[in-house]
Amino acid sequence: MNIFKKIAEKIKNFGVGAAINSLDNFEAPLADLIEEKKKEFNSMSSKEQSKWIMDKVQNALRIYANIK
Repeated sequence: MNIFKKIAEKIKNFGVGAAINSLDNFEAPLADLIEEKKKEFNSMSSKEQSKWIMDKVQNALRIYANIK
């Protein structure tokens, strides 16, 4: 989730218009991150994949609901 925090920081620092234009710079690093996570995910068992997904969903919900 760090990449999303970095994006939010960029928006605050540069303004919305500049931040939207700079998102093009995130395409290559995001593609690399997706490829890395895809390899990691595919190497897991189904049970590990389920746990990983649930952990990510729970973390996102905690952030959304501002629960620590």
